[in-house]
Amino acid sequence: MVTAKLLGILVVAVVGLAFYLSIYVVGSTIAMPFMTIMLFVGLALTVLLMVLIVAMTAAKNIE
Repeated sequence: MVTAKLLGILVVAVVGLAFYLSIYVVGSTIAMPFMTIMLFVGLALTVLLMVLIVAMTAAKNIE
């Protein structure tokens, strides 16, 4: 069963991965400042995903 929270986490993961991979796929055609911003946005979303996974795991263990 896919809950809203799980769906939200999956969306964050996919968007973060898409941002991160876009740097390598079209890196030569994007200006360097934009590439740097995308890199950190992708990294931030990846870290956010890890925090959400840990938080949800902790919440399940409490219940």
